[in-house]
Amino acid sequence: MIAPRPPDPTEEYARFISWFLKHRTMISLSDKKLMKKFPHLDLENLVKTVGEEKVAFRLISSRGHTEKYILLMDLSWAQAWSEYYEISGTS
Repeated sequence: MIAPRPPDPTEEYARFISWFLKHRTMISLSDKKLMKKFPHLDLENLVKTVGEEKVAFRLISSRGHTEKYILLMDLSWAQAWSEYYEISGTS
């Protein structure tokens, strides 16, 4: 299989991206499912590695409370790399 267009998120981050695609395209960094499934994943490094046009952080305020979220910005890129690494995000 030919690799999708860069940047390559690496297999470790592709697992997270695949899971992310199956569940949402935006998730709070304090989300319990995220923290349980990927407790040691360095999401800051993911954003640095692939760039904010692919994956980005945003501060979102609601009812006077601000939380940091991670967002998938390029869904076709994310899907392509999940398929390249043959990862199913259902688990």
